[in-house]
Amino acid sequence: LQNSELHTAMGIMTLLYLGGLLGIAAKMHRLIADVLSLRVDNHALVEEVGRRQRAEDGLRESEARLQRVLDGANDGFWDWNVATGAVLVSRHGIEMLGYQPDDLAPHIASWEMLVHPDDRPLRRPALAAHFAGETPRYQAEYRLRAKAGDWRWVLVRGKVTARDATGQPLWMAGTYTDITDRHLIEEALCDTLVRMQRRADQMSALNRMNDLLLSCETREEAYQIIARGAAQLFDGRPGGLAIRGDASPDPLRV
Repeated sequence: LQNSELHTAMGIMTLLYLGGLLGIAAKMHRLIADVLSLRVDNHALVEEVGRRQRAEDGLRESEARLQRVLDGANDGFWDWNVATGAVLVSRHGIEMLGYQPDDLAPHIASWEMLVHPDDRPLRRPALAAHFAGETPRYQAEYRLRAKAGDWRWVLVRGKVTARDATGQPLWMAGTYTDITDRHLIEEALCDTLVRMQRRADQMSALNRMNDLLLSCETREEAYQIIARGAAQLFDGRPGGLAIRGDASPDPLRV
């Protein structure tokens, strides 16, 4: 090669070498930038994971605290998706009736089947009124069939927590309390009051009969008064009363 051609070739080689170095330097710059960006993104991801973990821990603690409160209050907790029918009932609420969580499907239909037939018409108007926004809360008392086959009275309270754009209920939540003992006491008190009233009526009838007997002039008249009084005293009870007078062979029957 001539000197001029040699110089030209060397110049080209030098330019190519420098160009290669610049390309490598550019690639290294991009790589470093990517690494730095990745470290920033990774740090942000770690912080986000930490925030979510703390939020989940807080939620679990809140749920555990709520469950302790409900267990202490002897209440069952329920959360109902009105749109789908899915319902979540707390474990304590299920065990309150003697069931295990796997015994009942997590759907409102499973719980409606447990309602006493005589009580179903009573609870529907209260629920419909609350769904329509006519009442601030839902409250009803009815019987549920326990696993042992007996009927347990419950006081159910709840409230719609979410509605759609048209005002239709989407979610509803609340509690229910076993009030069977209270109902048994109320029934016993009612029976006692009925018996006391019956005895008071009997005493009044006896007093009236005694006053009438004092004014009688004949035995037959007294027998008639006793017969009428006995009819009032023993009204609704089996058996009868027969009174035989001296002047009449036929007894007077009541």
